[in-house]
Amino acid sequence: MNKPENLKYEEMYKLGTEPLSTEDCVSPELFEQERQKLFKRAWICVGREGDIPNAGDHLVRDLDVLQTSAIVVRGKDNQIRAFHNVCPHRLNKLVPEGEGNTRKFMCRFHGWTFDLDGALSHCSNKELFTNFDESKFSLPPIHADLWEGFIFINVAEQPKENLREWLGDLNDQFEGYWDEMELRGKWSAVVNCNWKLYVDANTEAYHAPTLHSRSLRDSFASPDNPNCAFNTVRLFGRHRIGSVYANPNYQPNPMEELTFKIAETPLYPATSATTGHLPPGVNPSRNPAWAFDVDVVFPNLQFGAANGWCLVFFYWPLSVNKTLFEACTYMYKPETPGDVISQEYTLAHVRDVLREDMSTLEGTQQMMESGVLKYIQLCDEEITVRHNHVSVANFIAEAD
Repeated sequence: MNKPENLKYEEMYKLGTEPLSTEDCVSPELFEQERQKLFKRAWICVGREGDIPNAGDHLVRDLDVLQTSAIVVRGKDNQIRAFHNVCPHRLNKLVPEGEGNTRKFMCRFHGWTFDLDGALSHCSNKELFTNFDESKFSLPPIHADLWEGFIFINVAEQPKENLREWLGDLNDQFEGYWDEMELRGKWSAVVNCNWKLYVDANTEAYHAPTLHSRSLRDSFASPDNPNCAFNTVRLFGRHRIGSVYANPNYQPNPMEELTFKIAETPLYPATSATTGHLPPGVNPSRNPAWAFDVDVVFPNLQFGAANGWCLVFFYWPLSVNKTLFEACTYMYKPETPGDVISQEYTLAHVRDVLREDMSTLEGTQQMMESGVLKYIQLCDEEITVRHNHVSVANFIAEAD
């Protein structure tokens, strides 16, 4: 039986071997527990520092799972701060969802105005208010912090852990990896499935030889590894990393062959030859038969770290059976025309594979909700799926 390097059977089996109940994907009551006891206590990634590079740049996230809207802004002092998107006067929503740049935030209801640090700077006719104290009417803050250029927020009044403690041993695994990458592609979709089902579909490779039989051909499987078993799997408490195998004897199709030939660094689905500059968290075994890594920062951030490109996924729960999925592709700045072609081919190929991954989800949710079967069966190659559900359940249990 195939077993990833660095993961012993006892480490796998302490998570359990029994079938997993479907209840956490169909129960509105359990979804509400996830909202209150997980997401409202967790450090949640809302974007990249590069999304708001200049003073006054801001992004607004309407976060259904947190039952709030959040403003994330870079101040005049270059600090990134986050606030609930609400005017403390009559609780009007201050800024529409999206991105922009401003010197101040002004409520269009009564004109109350706030500085980039959240302080109230103008209130018309404040003499009409009894015992008015401007310092008590700042925008309500949200805890915010950075990790490797990712912006995280925590809406708890007092988080139990700071961001470094939340990430644990994952902290130093990717130092500098994204420093020179830039956004090259972005997609989003609302899919009628539970958010954990979406995470499950994108974090195991057992399905690759079947679901992606045409789009990936034999690039992720070989006679030596027919089920595309992970090269390595590492569990970092709630977080996880799996390194996806690539067939070193893969025969590319004519378009891929041309792309690989002219590119300085052939990208997806080429085997990503390991280079010395990769941080320890990317292809940790330095296995040359490697495509990319599947990395999950608990609960809803995922990135696919490869050599020269990276996918970043956000899974935003909208309800027990509806999820907003966002995917971003980051790449190094192309140096040659061949690099441009390789990157454009990768973007198109990734888009098609993501659509295939999406194709089973609504059907799975429908059949779970039918109640005909109440458990899912998992093999050892689906250890990341089990770890996902067990981590969510354990976190909620610890909150009680």
